[in-house]
Amino acid sequence: MHQAEIGEMDTGAGTQTPGSAMNQAMEIQRLRAEVKALAKDNARLKKRE
Repeated sequence: MHQAEIGEMDTGAGTQTPGSAMNQAMEIQRLRAEVKALAKDNARLKKRE
């Protein structure tokens, strides 16, 4: 049970707790922001070529 709570075990579809769903949503939001920043940097660097 502890492994599932800390995200080290795949518990299958539909078995997320509200806490794990929130953690996953926050991680997705963080990764999207990182992708956006990297795309912006990439575009800026391409202009310098």
